[in-house]
Amino acid sequence: MKEIQLKELLEREELIKNILAELNQFVDLRSSLTAVLRHIHELTHCESTGIRLQDNGDYPYFVYYGFPESFILHENSLCAKDARGKKIKSPDGNGYLLECMCGNIISGKFDPQLEFFTKKGAFWSNHTTQLLTSTTTEERQGKTRNYCNAQGYESVALIPVKSRDERIGLLQLNDRRTDMFTEELISFLEMVAEQIGVAVQNSMLYSQLKKLEHEHRKTNEQLYQQNIDLQQTINDLKETQNLLIEAKKMASLGNLVSGISHEINTPVGICITASSTLIQETKGIATLFTNEKMSKNDLKSYMESVFNTSKLILSNMERAGTLIQSFKQTSIDQTSERKRTFFVKKMIDDLFYSITPALKEIKLSIHINCDDTLCIHHYPGAFSQILTNLVFNSKLHGFCGKDSGTIDISVTTNASGMVITYKDDGHGIEKAILSKIFDPFYTTNKQSGSGLGLHIVYNIVSQLLKGKIECTSQKGKGTTFRLTLPIEQSIKDQ
Repeated sequence: MKEIQLKELLEREELIKNILAELNQFVDLRSSLTAVLRHIHELTHCESTGIRLQDNGDYPYFVYYGFPESFILHENSLCAKDARGKKIKSPDGNGYLLECMCGNIISGKFDPQLEFFTKKGAFWSNHTTQLLTSTTTEERQGKTRNYCNAQGYESVALIPVKSRDERIGLLQLNDRRTDMFTEELISFLEMVAEQIGVAVQNSMLYSQLKKLEHEHRKTNEQLYQQNIDLQQTINDLKETQNLLIEAKKMASLGNLVSGISHEINTPVGICITASSTLIQETKGIATLFTNEKMSKNDLKSYMESVFNTSKLILSNMERAGTLIQSFKQTSIDQTSERKRTFFVKKMIDDLFYSITPALKEIKLSIHINCDDTLCIHHYPGAFSQILTNLVFNSKLHGFCGKDSGTIDISVTTNASGMVITYKDDGHGIEKAILSKIFDPFYTTNKQSGSGLGLHIVYNIVSQLLKGKIECTSQKGKGTTFRLTLPIEQSIKDQ
């Protein structure tokens, strides 16, 4: 059974690499998403798949595979219409009223207490006929068309595609066979949908950038160069993501990519807005000059605006550059199996700077006790993998349901090598299961956990680093991991 699970995990890891590779091409969104659907079909073997994306308040199919044209024609629009065929506005005034279960998921209408919804707002069923006869309209969050079931589709999965916190579309899988989905597969598809959301957002940003670049070239050479810098920022982001594609641990990869996209989009978005504003002001002052209506105050006001806007663009570009450099070093280490000489404290600081965006849901106090001058010749990627898995293990299990927590990391050396002590003040681990935590696929949180995090840590420590790891814990009083590792100390970074 474990061999089957491992095979599926490797297939999914390969799939996410292929999907990210397609999305990172950044050439044509439609062709990239078409390729993504092909990869999903190869993994799930579902006969019909599609991706809906927002378009003028509606959510038509942007790309699809396996659906008959008659089905697409019937289901393409999700907007409710009145007797005259006019779209009905949503009661809250934001957009249009959406129909069917697809509309409910996009609108965020779901009940995570019901087994056919997930905590992230997805819907899935392996027996739609049985579901329709055993549930009420209220439980299904509103009236549904039931056209999928009428066309014989028994297995249906609807996964929201999000850009930040906004639902911008839907990943849909249909099959006339029953029992096509599992909780683990749906959780994996939710991660894929998150990456699709990042790609759509980046595509929109790229389109805006190209439009600004075209206008920019005609009016202001300095502004044009700034847009080129924005283009380079996006290329650096793509390079970092490509490095992450090669990471061997899928959980770390997913969290890092999500964090990078979210953090980089903020300064880049500010720069685009500032550039657009500056273009408009440049056009305005040019018009005044042409019409010989420009006053001294107009010119003074324009120069002040140019100065302030340029400062804003520069500061955000510098911020984006700092973020990229930190993410780049961490991702390079995690994808490399080569030894190098490095300062341990700096490696830990860079790691936490990189994974901080993925830890925002909880207020963490992180204390690191390590000599700044401790320099070793070892595998920095292995150390990054160990600490990343320990931190996310604390987040997933130790701090589940908590608003805050504390992590203490202590690094000391002795005659036999280096000792790393990692401690959190989370829920702790019951004595009865303490001996199982390093076993593969063992997890106490089947909704979110894969059961591989601590197993990966154990293998890295025992096999690659030739050390040992011990865990002590008490229910309600946190968990402590103690790693004893042989090392080669260096006196300087090479």
